Amino acid sequence: MLNQKQTQQQAQKEHQSKRLLWRCRRGLLELDIMLGKFVAQQYETLSDAHIQALDSLLAMPDNQFLDLLLGREMSRNERINQLLQVIRNAQQ
Repeated sequence: MLNQKQTQQQAQKEHQSKRLLWRCRRGLLELDIMLGKFVAQQYETLSDAHIQALDSLLAMPDNQFLDLLLGREMSRNERINQLLQVIRNAQQ
């Protein structure tokens, strides 16, 4: 049986996942599809660093985010570049 702290942590992680999934709803259909699928399938495997990088990406304008995701541009942040590669690999 889960103790109270584990239950709270699990509830917090589930809330964070739902919040990120909601934030993945973008103005560009391509981003909606790629991000929604990625978060739904891969969220549980993401490290805290990748979750922070995803949060930074979600704060960007859609066109800038799409350019990074498609490799048209590179970020100066290595964690973001690593996460972008994870997202690309999950699409294949």
